[in-house]
Amino acid sequence: MSEPRLFAARSPAARVWWRGQRNQDIRRAKPQRFVARARILADRIDTAGRERLDARIEDADELRERTTTRHRKRAVIGETTTALADQIHTNRSLRLVIVVVPLIALEIVINAQPLLNLFRR
Repeated sequence: MSEPRLFAARSPAARVWWRGQRNQDIRRAKPQRFVARARILADRIDTAGRERLDARIEDADELRERTTTRHRKRAVIGETTTALADQIHTNRSLRLVIVVVPLIALEIVINAQPLLNLFRR
């Protein structure tokens, strides 16, 4: 702020008084500027803190998603394992049936031969 014409035209005392008033205004403005700068800095720090917090939350969400995906994969692997075990069990059972049925048929033939000999006489 420059001196008003009123004070420029008057005595040097008026100029000193004006400069004193101006210095007081500046002194009052400095704390306000300081507070404003502090608020801006705090906002920047808060923004950085918020960004860090957001990053942590994103990481936590990503971890939850990964955990959910892992659980799904484990469930699929478990179901596949069960299906393969059932198939192996079925194949073994089928082999056992294939072996047992001819043995039973052979036993029937062997036990039926004495009965056939009785009917032939």
